[in-house]
Amino acid sequence: MTNWWYDRRQALQQQQQQQQQTLKVVRTLYTDDPVPDPEPFGESSDPLVTLYKGTYEANAPSEDRSTVVIGDTWLFAGVWDGHGGTHAAEFCQKTLFENVLEGIRQAQPPSTPSSNGAAATAHKQVTAALAAAFTQTDRDYFQYAREINHPAVFFAGTCAIACHVDLSAKQLVCANLGDSRAVMGQYDGNNNKLKTIALSVDHSADNLMEQTRIRAEHPDDDDVLVDMGDHADDPDWRVKRIAAFTRSIGDLHLKEKNTSALFNSYVPPEQRILPRPGLKSKKTGITKPKYISTEPELQTVAIPERGFVIIACDGVWDEMTSEEAVQCVAWLLDKYSNQDQYHDIAALFIEQVLKRAVRRIAETYEEEEHLTLAELKARPCGKAHESHRALLHDDITVVIIQFGEHKPVKQYGGSLFNMLQNDAQPPSAHPNDEERSKMSRTKNKREMAVRTSIMDFWTDQIDQLQADAERQAVDRQILQMMNAFEDMSAQALKTLFVALDIDGNGTLDREEIARLIDQVMGMGHVSPEVLDLAFSEMDADGSGDVDFDEFIQFFGH
Repeated sequence: MTNWWYDRRQALQQQQQQQQQTLKVVRTLYTDDPVPDPEPFGESSDPLVTLYKGTYEANAPSEDRSTVVIGDTWLFAGVWDGHGGTHAAEFCQKTLFENVLEGIRQAQPPSTPSSNGAAATAHKQVTAALAAAFTQTDRDYFQYAREINHPAVFFAGTCAIACHVDLSAKQLVCANLGDSRAVMGQYDGNNNKLKTIALSVDHSADNLMEQTRIRAEHPDDDDVLVDMGDHADDPDWRVKRIAAFTRSIGDLHLKEKNTSALFNSYVPPEQRILPRPGLKSKKTGITKPKYISTEPELQTVAIPERGFVIIACDGVWDEMTSEEAVQCVAWLLDKYSNQDQYHDIAALFIEQVLKRAVRRIAETYEEEEHLTLAELKARPCGKAHESHRALLHDDITVVIIQFGEHKPVKQYGGSLFNMLQNDAQPPSAHPNDEERSKMSRTKNKREMAVRTSIMDFWTDQIDQLQADAERQAVDRQILQMMNAFEDMSAQALKTLFVALDIDGNGTLDREEIARLIDQVMGMGHVSPEVLDLAFSEMDADGSGDVDFDEFIQFFGH
């Protein structure tokens, strides 16, 4: 296999350098990079823009990543909420914006005349490029995973959300996959009242609209959506008993048939992904769609003269509703933004999220009823013990973009102001049914963490299995087998199939498949377990024989 991803990455970086001359990229900030100046565009920008960003880990290491790119008249901010490891989120941190730039480059003519509609045209190009970049990044991740050729990379994934702020067009466009979220707090110019505007939709398995879409795409699949909850009033919906999200980048085992086969080799029969995505049904002739979508949803809004945007992973939304988060940021800005000393509003906001988490934990677990914020912060990261942070709350990452100068408002609904002053007070905002369901599940964080958003069986034992030398050899054999004929045409595969069909009955039995692996692929060292797996995955209908349709599907056509 040629190093496809390396060649593409080099080309993207060269194109990015060329495109930056047009877009005037000033600075790029990744997860741990501090904001160099609270006003990235200076005091002359219209409106004035102030940037805050922060992250707090629960996992060891944190699976969250973020990207902020500052231009001369624009800003790009993305949060990548990884799961199953850091691979996919790390990939998005560096790659997704490169794909946005590539999309803009392809859309722009060699020279664009200046006109009154130039800003609007440029904004449309950015919107189209942003939408395409999400899907392209997922394709790129698949190729990257094949280059790395390790199960952990294939199985990792990330929810993704990004906003592009165009100060020239006075427009903000938000795109998302998964259950990270962006909301806007906007002040009404007439009465200074604060309102909350949703910029994204949670793509979670308990979202009724997403359930309707998935069931329509998989009409004959009874377990495409399964409630894994223990009680009817506390549902925990999963896609194929695995994913709590419905759209993502990565998670290739839920999108691609060969990765599904690799995934199935790790798990007992009752936990396998069947039918595998990408396989054609003999009954209907229809190819099985992906279980997890890569199609982002987009929303465009006008930039307010005064207000702010919160872009955050679900570690925030596990603890707060959108309205609560908006009012919390407004309260923090009221309290700190007009002081001479600079205060990091993102860090202060994360502190408030953690206070909410402490209150939830103390109310949920009897042994934690006296938990304090200081004690929670002192706990180790990870899931090695039930008292460790990842079994109590999620990683938290947030980017806050403030528009205009903040003027004290102190007009909050209900008792939020008192709640923030006194953490013993109950929250004021009333969550809707969808938010109430999600926050109810968060109460049982330990159970949810054991049954993670990737796979409920992913334990230390599985991690040890991946690290085992013999298992690594098995993985290499499986991946080598699946990629053996990727450049062979369908007609050539037909000729090979006929040559292997010694008895001429139009199907291949286990002995004939063994001959294929040994004599044609030259893999005589393959273990009996790998041979059994290969045959069972080829024999998609379980008939005991492999016909040509099953044969050609297994090898990528």
